[in-house]
Amino acid sequence: MKAFYRPLLLLLATFALASCGGGGGGSSSAFSPPGSDSISISASPSASIGTNSFTALTVVVKKNDGSAEDDGTTVTATLSPANMGTVTASQGTSGGSSATNTLSGGKTTFYYNSTNLAGNASISFSLPAGLHGNPNSASTSFNVTVVPGNTQDPRLQLSATATTLPLNPFNTSAYPFPGNYPGSPYVSEVTVTFRHSNGELVNGTTKVNVSIDPVTVAGFSTLDDPTTPQTDPTKPDGNEFLTIFGNGFIDVTGGNGVIFVHSFNVPGTAVLTVTAIDPDSGQTISSQLTITVAGASSALPSSITAFSEGPAYVTGSGGPQSAIVNATVTDGNNANVPDPTGVDNVEFTIVGPAGNDARLSGINAAGVPVTGTTVDTQTHNGVASITVLSGSVEGPVQIRATADRADNNVDNGIQDGVSSTATVTISNGKLFSLTIIAPDADAVNASGVSANVVENPAGSGNYQLTVSAIGVDNRDNPVVPDTQIGFGGVDSPQIPNASGNLISWFSISGNDGDPQEGGTLFTSASGHFTTAGGGAGPGDTLLVIGKSNEGAPAGNDDLESAVKITSINSATSLNVVTPFNLNDRTGAVVDNHGVLPYIIGRSEFTSINSPGYTDSTTGVAVTSLNYPSSAVGKAVAIWAQGTGTDTTTSPGRTDVVTDVKILVLPGMSEGAFMTASPDPIQGNTKVSETVCYYDGNGRPIANFDINFAFDFAGGGTGGGVGSGSVDNTQGSGKLENLTNSSGCAVAQLLTASIPPSESGLANVTFSAGPTNIGGSNGGATAFVTVPIVVSAAQIQLGSTCPTVAASKTPTTLPISLSLLDANGSGISGQSITGTCTVTSASGTITTTGGTTDANGRTTVFVTVGANADTVKGVCQYSSASYPTLVASVAINGGGSCQGGFSPQPP
Repeated sequence: MKAFYRPLLLLLATFALASCGGGGGGSSSAFSPPGSDSISISASPSASIGTNSFTALTVVVKKNDGSAEDDGTTVTATLSPANMGTVTASQGTSGGSSATNTLSGGKTTFYYNSTNLAGNASISFSLPAGLHGNPNSASTSFNVTVVPGNTQDPRLQLSATATTLPLNPFNTSAYPFPGNYPGSPYVSEVTVTFRHSNGELVNGTTKVNVSIDPVTVAGFSTLDDPTTPQTDPTKPDGNEFLTIFGNGFIDVTGGNGVIFVHSFNVPGTAVLTVTAIDPDSGQTISSQLTITVAGASSALPSSITAFSEGPAYVTGSGGPQSAIVNATVTDGNNANVPDPTGVDNVEFTIVGPAGNDARLSGINAAGVPVTGTTVDTQTHNGVASITVLSGSVEGPVQIRATADRADNNVDNGIQDGVSSTATVTISNGKLFSLTIIAPDADAVNASGVSANVVENPAGSGNYQLTVSAIGVDNRDNPVVPDTQIGFGGVDSPQIPNASGNLISWFSISGNDGDPQEGGTLFTSASGHFTTAGGGAGPGDTLLVIGKSNEGAPAGNDDLESAVKITSINSATSLNVVTPFNLNDRTGAVVDNHGVLPYIIGRSEFTSINSPGYTDSTTGVAVTSLNYPSSAVGKAVAIWAQGTGTDTTTSPGRTDVVTDVKILVLPGMSEGAFMTASPDPIQGNTKVSETVCYYDGNGRPIANFDINFAFDFAGGGTGGGVGSGSVDNTQGSGKLENLTNSSGCAVAQLLTASIPPSESGLANVTFSAGPTNIGGSNGGATAFVTVPIVVSAAQIQLGSTCPTVAASKTPTTLPISLSLLDANGSGISGQSITGTCTVTSASGTITTTGGTTDANGRTTVFVTVGANADTVKGVCQYSSASYPTLVASVAINGGGSCQGGFSPQPP
């Protein structure tokens, strides 16, 4: 058929020319109206050309008497649509959507250049209006058919060192990978040549757009720009050759540019497209080059992977009663297999367990729906899909997907099968277990603030916190959509304390609760239901903690409860509205008696929106907890509750499914901060330090632990010398007191043995949380670091200067000196040096130095020379660490001295 197509077009074109007197196809007549010039067009080599090629259009113009039109008469050619190419007055010159030429001997020639677009190009030819007195302009049109052909524009040529590349075994998403270097067998260097229509190279530097598709097969990079350094050797950033793109641009300089095409590990063909703007016509031109990434094997199946998109529910459950199972079929190149034509290439079969009543549904290669325990279908983009239809039987259903490695066809039997199995769990969708998943109580309690807190409206002090609970059925599938979940909370009465157990914050609480399985009685041997916190009464809420991860003994999950109290019988006994569950998950009722934690109370400053409803896919119900910012730091026990049917051990009995979480109400995390005073802290003494904790709105966070940790290795020459404690806890830990209602806690901080060289380098950091958890650190979101400074106040002379008998012989005087800090404590390990000056007519005075002991003391020796009884002078002593402190000792003739305290530091 293809061989017949082109001669047919030529015959049609010839017929059109003959029938029009030589005019172009596309006009009803190749001649102008009577009385005007006639215009005829002929194409060479053809009126049907390929993309990115050209044909010459010869125009013959005759007057109405049949003679040739005058030489020099202008003819204008106009192309429509303009994006189909260009017309030029002569080959090799710049062109556009129109061009003008002059007649010679009644003839002229134009050239039509096609782009890479296929279709019909209509070119109209017109003479000037008013020619020979005719008020109208004589014109005609000619059609050129552009068929797919050459993919490169002659003005924008692409040539490659290789158009076929091997599969790249290296992971090109990682860096570096061994196959990425110039000259690599996995890289093809493509040269871009950019020319004017007349064949001359385009001067200067021009950016051209580059893209490659599909990017799963190959990508491209450019020449490295040395002006963008690769600062991180673990990343390709800064090295353009190593950075692989799917689209971008390159620079073409002097008509030449370079593109590096990198193969990936998926076989196939990738099309590289380069687009530029013709500098002569302003027209967008493009060229394409096909790069083949050759595979390592055939496209027949090699592997198959089956997977389920989710669960299904039994008929009548109200939930989705079907599930989709997909199977991805790949060949030996790890690429998805080509889709077959007219045949099925994947067989799905239910293989177990016995007794299930599920069915499969799909569409076969003929487009016909098929249903049964075995269904054949075909892949689409290498993936086959079927639907699992549930019945009335609960449990897992195993579905095996099989492909044929022999011929990728299962309709003619499976000769060399490869298979994979997926499981769809079919369940009843009824609530069996409920868990509060947000807020994360542990995370909130560890930091005191939460990113989930919203102030609504801003500045009002009204805080909201998202609460989410997820419900699952007895096979861990999400419960059916729109399952109702009730929410509530208990916050009073409470007295926050430093105990490690938040339950103890609630005034009416204990750890020996005993709910009556299947009944409404609740007792606690240590209970104080009538007195604690003012006592409890009907309408209050009883929360029973039954789950082991919340502090209850194992085996009591079914007894977790949130129930309304109907009556208080005594300090140790009460009754509730709803009977407690049987706690029979083991097959028999389990009664562990009085071992469960509990809380009794009501909500006074928090509220929670209720009920909520589970969503359509995950079984999650969402609501919000509301509280004033003044309640930040107080505890709340929130609960989520729904009903379900325990069909495993107590058929027909309705369970109340509950989860309880206790947390301290958080502030806003963004912008949370801490302060400490005094700042800095005076070292080597005991100080009272006030530490305060605020949320992002500046609201105080009460009832939270504050951590502390000392650092004596800040880089000073002391090498980390020093010790510190807070509230009698050494090194690191928690403040003894929780923050008060102002968000502050006062701690007693003691440091010792910090040398002056560490002054300002030693420090203590205070951080938030974790609240009532034993660790000393906990991912705090607010902290403050306070430097510890050691300041020297004076060098002190001993209480007396020794005096010896007047003598003319040299005399040595021992002098006691002390280096004291601002608190009067000695500073150890400091070198004391001295210099002496003689003020008498003659004589000598010299002195030794010394190093202070643990009490900051040292003894130096002053020697007075011959004729000591008449020698006078002054010796001055200082420490290199504190050069502004100078102690003076006056030496009197007769071998005596006097002195005192050094001046106070400025």
